[in-house]
Amino acid sequence: MAEPISADSSVKNLMTSLFKMVMTGDWGSIVNHYYEDWSCHTQKITRSGDTALHVAVADGLEDTVKNLLEAISSRVGAEKLKTILRMKNVEGNTPLHIAASMGSAAMCEEIAKHDLSLVGVKNSAGETPLFLAAQQGHKDAFLCLTEICGCQAGYQYCTRVSDGQTVLHSAISEQYFGE
Repeated sequence: MAEPISADSSVKNLMTSLFKMVMTGDWGSIVNHYYEDWSCHTQKITRSGDTALHVAVADGLEDTVKNLLEAISSRVGAEKLKTILRMKNVEGNTPLHIAASMGSAAMCEEIAKHDLSLVGVKNSAGETPLFLAAQQGHKDAFLCLTEICGCQAGYQYCTRVSDGQTVLHSAISEQYFGE
């Protein structure tokens, strides 16, 4: 995992504190911070621009992700939650992109239920979470996201913008024939 990024002293203290809690796996304290201090929600804590939510998703911590989302929602409301869920790291990945690329249908559903349009958000490579799930051969996550966005919208989200490659091209090139 990357080192924390640099920032102003109060922001740096928060960032460093969150980073240390993430590195030691003290997710209970992070969830508590998320309930108490709304500025935690948008704090990027790694050089790659990940928030604690990004890291929890990447670590596959389904219950923690659910708790973080509840904490955010209780502090800032639905519209601000949507903005937070659209936060991207340096690769342009939202927490939903990470959940989809890992194949976690449960986390995909938990994140996307707060904003169905997240399924169509593109990262820096022009890939949607739906595309990433297919590219990685994660059938359950792909089907979950397809159900969330519907067939019509899903079709639009199945093509990588940068080169026009579709999920079918990707599945074949990765030899996910059974998927």
